[in-house]
Amino acid sequence: MTTSGVITEYTIPGPYSKPVFIVAGPDGNLWFSQEWSSQIGRVTTSGVFTEFSPPTANSVPEGIAVGPDGKLWFSELGANQVANVTTDGAFTEFHLPTAGSDPAGISAGPDGNVWIAESDANKVAKVTMSGVITEYIVPTAGARPVYIVSGPDGRMWFTEQYGNKIGALTTEGVFTEYPIPTGSSMPLGITVGLDRQVWFVEDNANNVARIAISRIAAAQVPPAGHPRPRYLRLL
Repeated sequence: MTTSGVITEYTIPGPYSKPVFIVAGPDGNLWFSQEWSSQIGRVTTSGVFTEFSPPTANSVPEGIAVGPDGKLWFSELGANQVANVTTDGAFTEFHLPTAGSDPAGISAGPDGNVWIAESDANKVAKVTMSGVITEYIVPTAGARPVYIVSGPDGRMWFTEQYGNKIGALTTEGVFTEYPIPTGSSMPLGITVGLDRQVWFVEDNANNVARIAISRIAAAQVPPAGHPRPRYLRLL
């Protein structure tokens, strides 16, 4: 018999590891980033831990996501890299082209690549499974893209912490930005709800907000005779 609301805590073997983000892995385990110990952790649903250390010391893993290739992809904030690890613990690291880019959020895209927000570089980067990196500059200067998610419309959606906007980017690199009504809201986390809308939190405004994707798409339908944007076909 399952009892609702009972919390079971499992202590990570390494002290002061500072676990940050967690994701369900393709192997049935949970995988998480450990900032202070610069490790990637794996824990079974019964609480058995394994910790893996990337090749680069003090890499400071941050965001983590399951890639299209079934590997765990993560950003290395301290090493200016994006990396992946197999479920057996084998690492591959790729250096980001822009120095000091401060990579944060990461997400698998609809195009078979992973996408990463480069906060201090003010860029969003596309990374192929073989490590080819293409960077796209966010139109708003100093916007600071932080977290990113694959949207229901085929675009990548991300928060602009200092730009006070939500950005959307096609897989071809075309940006659209949406200003948030509340000033200085500092949006951070972002996800897609079961209603197929994009939801995000406004850290400095004490708000949770939603963007109605279908309404945005309807407003952007081109005049007759013009090609229809590819991402609209999913709506």
